[in-house]
Amino acid sequence: MAAPEPSGRSDLGEDVTADALLDGRVRIFQPARGARMSLDPVLLAGFIAPPYGRFLDIGCGTGVVSFLLLAADPAASGVGVELQPELARLAVAGRDRNGFGARLAIV
Repeated sequence: MAAPEPSGRSDLGEDVTADALLDGRVRIFQPARGARMSLDPVLLAGFIAPPYGRFLDIGCGTGVVSFLLLAADPAASGVGVELQPELARLAVAGRDRNGFGARLAIV
């Protein structure tokens, strides 16, 4: 996993923030304005216990649920599907920054 970076502005552009979950173990990138992560994906990821096996995250947004599942279960893998190109781009950036590239495909 890549070294954590401080929360705040990211290197992905002025309109994107870098934020941390799980005491900095998971990084997410999200738009500075508009649709941003709420508590919902954290609660959703907490409803099931590992092992997760292979999962499908439909409407993955910036990848929060997928990242939380992958962080909790090193054997899990999955596919995140996102229709909005900007959110998919941020999910790919987060996937790569978190070191989940071999375990998560973003479509």
